[in-house]
Amino acid sequence: MAVETLSPDWEFDRVDDGSQKIHAEVQLKNYGKFLEEYTSQLRRIEDALDDSIGDVWDFNLDPIALKLLPYEQSSLLELIKTENKVLNKVITVYAALCCEIKKLKYEGLDVLEIMRNIHIFVSRYLYNLNNQIFIERTSNNKHLNTINIRHIANSIRTHGTGIMNTTVNFTYQFLKKKFYIFSQFMYDEHIKSRLIKDIRFFREIKDQNDHKYPFERAEKFNRGIRKLGITPEGQSYLDQFRQLISQIGNAMGYVRMIRSGGLHCSSNAIRFVPDLEDIINFEELVKEEGLAEETVKAARHLDSVLSDHTRNSAEGTEYFKMLVDVFAPEFRRPKNIHLRNFYIIVPPLTLNFVEHSISCKEKLNKKNKIGAAFTDDGFAMGVAYILKLLDQYQEFDSLHWFQSVREKYLKEIRAVAKQQNVQSASQDEKLLQTMNLTQKRLDVYLQEFELLYFSLSSARIFFRADKTAAEENQEKKEKEEETKTSNGDLSDSTASADRVVK
Repeated sequence: MAVETLSPDWEFDRVDDGSQKIHAEVQLKNYGKFLEEYTSQLRRIEDALDDSIGDVWDFNLDPIALKLLPYEQSSLLELIKTENKVLNKVITVYAALCCEIKKLKYEGLDVLEIMRNIHIFVSRYLYNLNNQIFIERTSNNKHLNTINIRHIANSIRTHGTGIMNTTVNFTYQFLKKKFYIFSQFMYDEHIKSRLIKDIRFFREIKDQNDHKYPFERAEKFNRGIRKLGITPEGQSYLDQFRQLISQIGNAMGYVRMIRSGGLHCSSNAIRFVPDLEDIINFEELVKEEGLAEETVKAARHLDSVLSDHTRNSAEGTEYFKMLVDVFAPEFRRPKNIHLRNFYIIVPPLTLNFVEHSISCKEKLNKKNKIGAAFTDDGFAMGVAYILKLLDQYQEFDSLHWFQSVREKYLKEIRAVAKQQNVQSASQDEKLLQTMNLTQKRLDVYLQEFELLYFSLSSARIFFRADKTAAEENQEKKEKEEETKTSNGDLSDSTASADRVVK
């Protein structure tokens, strides 16, 4: 009987007279009206947010950390409250997702991704020495990605401290390829012959020129190298060489950030230990209590972890020293004597870098910001690193290059100021404007050279610029002798103690 009562309904559903299709079309029209009605409202909300607090719809940005003006401060429920309950639910879910995203907002670019694409990373990011941060060179979006120590520390916490040594090893492989190109450039006959001429010229005139490398000589080198040819983008060989050194410096800056990130991660992990100087041995305590073997193993593992974190947070690994020690012997071999000319090319390189840096900073104020940048400390890091590998800090200092630059620009600034005083009575506005622009340009160049000098001086500290290779070797021998002496004294005291016992 149950089958007979359900049969008519089944027969009714089976036979479709078109009413179901009409019902579906009505529902679709209602849904379309709903979308049309609230799409404009959503667009108005989006436009208002764009006008007031930026591009919050970009998933790369942090919608939680938006800084609202005082009159915009209100609770989340008040912000999302609308007349439509469905829209309220949608925005509430979106807000909940934002709260979840907040936990991941410091993840950034992963160390593994950078490690696998180190050659792309050093060419697309710019290094800032003081803030220890990498900034994206260009982007198709309205923002630039940045990488700082916190991103690196989070990646190390995710993948473990073992990733640090692997990253440095990848950087070493990358530097090998770049130094091969570096050696080829320095071995080129056009470059090598010109550098030898400049060295001979400086030796001849240094007594007459107060031991300062002439600014005009570096300027002449910078102009002359353009005659060898330029790329379709308008770059000379010296521009490409400067980019090579900047990439080497960016790689060293990344290694520095890896070390800092490791210290940051270890410090965060060890912060709950009350006294790092007096850490309790948990294995001994567990054995004294006579607990199970599994507990003893767990305590032993805890002691090992605490020991590793304490050591890492206290000193860290001297990756810079490792990368200097591994390349320095090869750089200083007699067969690579052509690399010994590097110190004399640094003055024209710095002049090329300053012109490039000023050009990039000027683009920041233009509508088309392609190529704009405000920092590139990778160049200073690269120059400091290569001078250390060649043990040429003293040779470069003997040029007194930055003193020569400062004297040159101060002399020109005084000349322009004197001319302004003379022409001020003539009331020639165009001439006065030209002089003001000239003085501003000279001030900008002098400031850029001083910034480069400070960056280079800071970068040299990382490579112990106060000591030459001979002094470091002497210090190393003295430490080895002290170690042997202390070991000998210890063995003698042990032997005497054994005789007393006997």
